[in-house]
Amino acid sequence: MTHKQKQSYKAISFLFFSVVLLAEGVFSFNQIFLQKGSVATIDKQEAAHAVTQKANPFDSLSILAESAIVYDTVTGEVLYAKNQKEVRPIASITKVVSALVSDEVLGAQEPVEIGSEALAQADDHGLFLNEIWPFKKLLDFSLLVSSNDGAYAIANIAGSIEGKRLDTYDGTSTTSVNTFVGLMNKKVQSIGLSNTRFYNPSGLDLDEVISGGYSSAEEIALLYNHIIKHNSDLLEATRNEEDEFLSDNGFVHSAKNTNESYSNIPGLLVSKTGYTDLAGGNLAIAYDIGINHPVVVVVLGSGYKDRFDDMADLVQATNEFFAR
Repeated sequence: MTHKQKQSYKAISFLFFSVVLLAEGVFSFNQIFLQKGSVATIDKQEAAHAVTQKANPFDSLSILAESAIVYDTVTGEVLYAKNQKEVRPIASITKVVSALVSDEVLGAQEPVEIGSEALAQADDHGLFLNEIWPFKKLLDFSLLVSSNDGAYAIANIAGSIEGKRLDTYDGTSTTSVNTFVGLMNKKVQSIGLSNTRFYNPSGLDLDEVISGGYSSAEEIALLYNHIIKHNSDLLEATRNEEDEFLSDNGFVHSAKNTNESYSNIPGLLVSKTGYTDLAGGNLAIAYDIGINHPVVVVVLGSGYKDRFDDMADLVQATNEFFAR
């Protein structure tokens, strides 16, 4: 082999080995790249799995209430339940149905007089004998402060109007209020609340054994759902922390929401408290978890103060549930 042939052979060999090395390098690089890509894909899959497997905040929740429910009005899903079908005294949550029925009978400006029978009801919220209120103002006031005398006065006038229509009115407050309570019971039956029953328009205990109103956490949630969908402004006054009302006689009445957890519930739509010896501490609210997405939360049979703590815990768990 000549010297020139040897040089050509060396050049070709060098070129060959260079190509081989380059190919091996590209192959190794692709392997590393693919391996890293696979790791990244696995990491993403594990992260996604971790999100879907994130603990349900209701699973570790502990509340003192005997019964409770968290109900999504958009999907119809029960997000949390504790003895939700158990029928219990509901105290002043009864006034929500009083509002629903009286609004169907009375016009907003219908005059309502505060009589002696109304003022004889338990608790004094500053109403005066023979004071005249426009119906809607008295309703808003009564809901906000949970006025038993206001609720009785409204039931009296609405029941008397209905009694005259049915030709059963005898001019007595007892008859008209009983007529009104009958309307309340017909109303809840018509919207499918078969385990809900009332004996007076306020929810006050009749005695040491019988309460003025009975329902379950589940049926209260369905009641709120009905109102939100069919008469969303009925309970608008209960969204306020406080308000001021002027009766036709010129008397000014200040009112503060009985729901002490009001400030902890952004997007509040409805709020009604209730407390009697038989019922314990009750609270039922609805609030927007998102745009046009009401959620109902009901607490029954808690303590006077504990109901607000229970509600705060349920609302926090609800917020966490939707934030997952």
